[in-house]
Amino acid sequence: MRMIESRNEFEKLWNDAQALVCEFSATWCGPCQMLGPVLKKLEKDNPNIAFVKIDVDEQDDLSEEHKIRAMPTLLFVKKGKEIKRIVGYKDYETLSKQAKKLLAKEADR
Repeated sequence: MRMIESRNEFEKLWNDAQALVCEFSATWCGPCQMLGPVLKKLEKDNPNIAFVKIDVDEQDDLSEEHKIRAMPTLLFVKKGKEIKRIVGYKDYETLSKQAKKLLAKEADR
C-alpha cells in the first residue's frame, strides 16, 4: 500500500485514479494495525483499485479536509468522488463486497 507523503501526491491520485481506496489511520491506533493485513489481502485481490494510506498525524490538513473523526476510516473513491465511507475495523468479506461495488460502478460508466 502506498503511503501518501504530500497533499499534491494525494490530490493527483484522488483525481486520476479510476478506483481508489484511501485508508486514514495512525501508527498508535490498534484497530488500524488489525486492518493492515486485511487491506493487504484486499489490495492483492483487487489489482484494478489503487490503495493508499494517509497517516492522520503526518497529514492533518488532509484529515481535516476529509472530516476524519475516527480511525481507521476508509474512503472508496470513483473518479475523484467519494462514494462510500467506512469507519472502524471491518473484516475482509465486508471490504471485499465494497471493493466489488466500486469496480462494478466503474463498469457502469
